[in-house]
Amino acid sequence: MELNKKVDQLLQELKSGKFNKVILEGKKLLKKYPDKEYLQNICGLAHQRLNNIKTSIFYFKKAIELDPSNPGQKNNLANSYIYLNEYDKARKPIYKTSIDSNKHYLQSLEKYFNQLNYK
Repeated sequence: MELNKKVDQLLQELKSGKFNKVILEGKKLLKKYPDKEYLQNICGLAHQRLNNIKTSIFYFKKAIELDPSNPGQKNNLANSYIYLNEYDKARKPIYKTSIDSNKHYLQSLEKYFNQLNYK
């Protein structure tokens, strides 16, 4: 099965709440395609949903390292820091960078301003 189909399956399983399956299949794909930032991001999301926040941070950081221009991955990383109540790590370097890289990325913009209200 080609990679795109496997990724589509992973995304469907993620939406269906099959997080452990996503992690297992994602790890297998990452062994074969370690340079695919979207696989790192998907694994990070599955870990985030299972409340494995520190592990999700690892995957999101790797995804950002592979593609620093993707604001979605930065947003996901910021969300993980928020779950750990590490607002400074989420607020400045991640939401701000995400907003700067894509001014129309409303989700990051909204969260950035919401976080300003808490400190």
